[in-house]
Parts: sequence; structure tokens; C-alpha cells
Amino acid sequence: MMRQAPFSLEALKLRLISNASSPSQDPLLTQDGIHYLLKALAYADAAFSEEIENVLVKAGSLAVPQLIKNLVSDNNNVRSVSAMALIRIGRNAEDALVKGYAKYGKKASNRWVFQFIFQEMGMQLPVAQMVSDNTVVPLERVG
Repeated sequence: MMRQAPFSLEALKLRLISNASSPSQDPLLTQDGIHYLLKALAYADAAFSEEIENVLVKAGSLAVPQLIKNLVSDNNNVRSVSAMALIRIGRNAEDALVKGYAKYGKKASNRWVFQFIFQEMGMQLPVAQMVSDNTVVPLERVG
């Protein structure tokens, strides 16, 4: 079943421009709001993408799981804004990035974006092993 978007693209733009509501009560800073912001990136121009990135960074840890999932998007804008938001979120995203790398980094087309983020954040590239129940066991971090 498809969810109906709580905001149109134009409503999102107006909300981002006006900053009318306080961040703690802003519906964009919820899981659903983040979901729709990331979907909007597929159709966003550069200015709108920048505004969305700023909101995602403001959401911080709340946005990290969805940002990591979007690192493997087929849409370059979604992928690049997700990567930049994660870099700007910084240390709060490290553990989730290591787990995301273990999950999505097996494919060469995904691996490079994680490697880029690790490099930009000054992190060492993780080396992990998948065990039988699909849990990630970190072995070591190598430079």
C-alpha cells in the first residue's frame, strides 16, 4: 500500500523557505518527513536540494538510517545529498555507516560511496565478517 505524501513539493519548499515552525515540532523532522524529503530529492533542483540537505543535517541521528539506505539509490542527486548529509552529521553516523557498509558495500557500485564518506570523515575503512545469522562482526579497521 502506498503512503500518501503529507506534503507536496511546493509545500515542502515553502516550509523550508519560511522556517515558520520550531524545529522540535516540525513535521519534517519525523521519520515520515525525512522519508518524503528524500523522495523529493529525486525531483529537486540544486537550491531545493541544498535546503533539504540542511534539514536532514538538522534532523541528525534521526535521519541516519534512511540516509544510509539512500546511498544505494539509482538517483545521483539522492545519493550525493545523502552522502553529504551523512558527512555533515559526522560522528553520530559512524556506527550506522559501518553497518551500512557491511550490508551494502559488497557491490562495487555501492562500495565507492561508502569509501568516499569514510575518507571525508577521517574514518578508517572497516573490514567485517558476516556470520551465519547475518550479524556483522567487525574484525578490524584498516586505513
